[in-house]
Amino acid sequence: MNDLANQPPVPFRRVKVVPVTFHESADQTEYTVDIPATLQEKALLKRDKSGKPQFTMPAMDLWGNTVHNADNVQFKYSDSEAGESWDYSGHYTNLKYFDVTKTMYAEQQMLGEHGDNSGKWTQKQLEIIRRQGLKEK
Repeated sequence: MNDLANQPPVPFRRVKVVPVTFHESADQTEYTVDIPATLQEKALLKRDKSGKPQFTMPAMDLWGNTVHNADNVQFKYSDSEAGESWDYSGHYTNLKYFDVTKTMYAEQQMLGEHGDNSGKWTQKQLEIIRRQGLKEK
């Protein structure tokens, strides 16, 4: 795995407890997150005729080896106390299902374990991508 110790820490200005509402539609195509007066998100996941996500790609992540492209309907953040606000509605987004086990790490089957920060897949990552039947993007 990449050495995270060499990366600068994320600066936290403050931490507060807030209610978070998450909703997934019954057909698993619409996802919403709401933190009142702070964050509103809505994404639509397109599925093929078999019900699988239509656009899936390999991803170097700690929680799984894939992400799924989705339509970003709404992504608004506003926090007056932090002095931050943005609206990325309509921009790129993806959804991820957490799919990781202790065995996957023990057997070094996670793409994130083999990155080299080059922006390209390493040989080991390409082997995993092919073995898991993922499309190289």
